[in-house]
Order: sequence, then C-alpha cells, then structure tokens
Amino acid sequence: MPEFIKIKNIIDEAINITILTKINADEDATAAALALYFSLKNLNKNVNLPAVKKLPPPLFFLLKQLQQKTFLISLKKDVSEIYYKKIQSGINLYLKPKTEQINLEDFSFKNILAREFNNFGEASPFPRIDTLITLGLQNFQEVEKFLNGALSQPYPAKILNVDNNFLNQRFGEINLIKPYSSLSQAIAYLLKNLDEKLINKITADCLLAGMVSSAGNFQKPKITQEILPTINWLIKKGGNLQLMHEGKGERPLARAKILDRVLKKLSFLKEQSLYFSSLTEKDFRETESCSKDLSFIVEKVKFFLKIPSFLLLWESYSSKLTVKGIFYSKERKLLKKIKENFEGTSRGDGTLFLVRESNILTAQKEVLKTLT
Repeated sequence: MPEFIKIKNIIDEAINITILTKINADEDATAAALALYFSLKNLNKNVNLPAVKKLPPPLFFLLKQLQQKTFLISLKKDVSEIYYKKIQSGINLYLKPKTEQINLEDFSFKNILAREFNNFGEASPFPRIDTLITLGLQNFQEVEKFLNGALSQPYPAKILNVDNNFLNQRFGEINLIKPYSSLSQAIAYLLKNLDEKLINKITADCLLAGMVSSAGNFQKPKITQEILPTINWLIKKGGNLQLMHEGKGERPLARAKILDRVLKKLSFLKEQSLYFSSLTEKDFRETESCSKDLSFIVEKVKFFLKIPSFLLLWESYSSKLTVKGIFYSKERKLLKKIKENFEGTSRGDGTLFLVRESNILTAQKEVLKTLT
C-alpha cells in the first residue's frame, strides 16, 4: 500500500491543511469533506474548509449533533484527582485541587464543534497552506480559482487529489481516484487504510450520510462488494443512518435501531443482484421493535437506497416459531419463483410469504436456493 504510506507521511508532516471541494457541493461531497475535516482535527491539525458555506438541507441533522452533543469543560488549575458520578437527572463531576483553591472563574464551558462549524466557509486563516486536499475537483483550473480568488494564497507545497470521476486530470502529488464510487466512500476507504482510529461517531455519521445520499451505488453490482462492508464497518464505529431515519411516524428510535440492524446484516448475491438480510427474535428484543416496523424498513430500502431486489426474513411467533419473509424485485422471474414455492400474498412487485422452517438460517438457505 505504498500510496497510503505517502499520504500518511504528507498528513503527518502537514501543519496547515485546507480541504477544497466545489462551492455549493452536493450532499455526498459535503459529507465527505466534513468527515475528513473532523478526522484531521482529531490529529490536532490546523484545518480549514472554505468552500462549505452551508449544509445542504438533508445534512442539517449533523449540525444538530454538533450543537447538542460536543462540549468542552476547561479548568485553568492543576488537579490531583478527578472522578464523576452519574445521577438520575445527569452527572456530577468531582475535582480535587492539587495545590490551591479552585474558583468558578477558573472554569470555562463551550461547544467546540459548533463553534468550529460557524467558521466554515471563511477564507483561509493560515498565512500559508502547506497541504491541500481536493474533493471532487477534476482539474487544476478549478483549484486555481480558489487559490487566486477567495483564498488569496500561493500554490501549496503538496496536493492530495481525491475524486470519483474517471475524467480527473490527476493534478495532485498523490491522486486517489475511485470511479463510480461516492466521494464519501472514497474518504472512508482512505481513512480506513490510514488508521481506523481516525473514525469516530461524527465522522462515521458524515460518511454514512454521504453514501446514502448517493444511493444509486446500490444499483451498481461492480461496487457493491465495497459498499456493504463499509456501511457495516461505519455502523460498528458508532455511526447511524440518520438521513434515512428522518420522517414522520411512530416509534422513531425503535425503527432507527432495527433499520441499522438490518443494514448491518445485509448481504449480496452478485449473480441475481439480490440483497438479503434476516432478523431473529433477539434482534427485535434488543432494538425494542416488532414486525410492524418492517414496512418502514422496506420503504427505506426500496425508495431511499433504491435497492433493486431485496429479501428480508424474520422469526415470527404465533403458536410456534416460523419464519416469514418479504421480497420485492423488478425481476418478474424472481417474484414468480417465490410465488410458486412459498405460501403468501402478492401485490405489485412485492410478496409477503411464509417459510415452514423454525430455523432462520435453514429458511434463508431454502429461499436463496429457490432464487438461484
């Protein structure tokens, strides 16, 4: 992985980094830029993001997270001991001064990420940019417009060029070009290969939001093998698909949890372009959800992710344990196979059916065998 060694060396040596994307960039490019911004801030780098002047509306939930969840409590005195206790309505923080009395004036409290966000879109505060990372810019002329215009900067010493367009002119010292991928997926690929510790919750949320906003990727089998592991990895890193959770309806938290569980277990059959997942009774219990929430899952998978063919199986208890399934597809021959081999009801391009098996793994093998 020589290119990642070079990228790591560039970032390690960098002092002032500017991330550049198109003005009024789409959700994918904006989310990718934000994810990279917060990852580099975790390395205590000076980072600027001048082109992101405001978030696209679908990404407003990220701003809510920054405003509500990231706070810094500072103390200007030395302490010899610190501990906390959770109480019913919050938390108590205990500090023991090392050599002197602590006064209220010695404390400060601020929302650091929200403050940083308010500075996005401004011209570079750095006297000189030593490293420039471009996202989604196809040629150096686009870079020059920023350097000679809004940034009023000489050319940076090093340029890392990240793009998903095969027409990119490869103007960087290092060029990471991932054709047909989303920019967010490209940044996830970059950060994972550099150091997985660069990914925290806010970074994972940004990347998931960007990948979901480019949902057409799920209709391209060539890159599916990268998408699913990346989504699962980001969810395990604490990210959630908040962009898909937005909307009206009851039980939003339970639905969000069960949706994440379905996507975490999502698999893909390349030959049939078929995505499938399954839920056990334990999954429902741990997410505090029920089978009534599954219509929400199918709606999001079908209309938001635009997955062409999807199978969901789940354990169902009535008088005994059985396995039920939902399958939809634009491929009539696949729908016909389900109708001919399982009991159920059909409507449009979807069918609800019963598998007379008590073991969900056995049921899954049976259904997949029918579809292949």
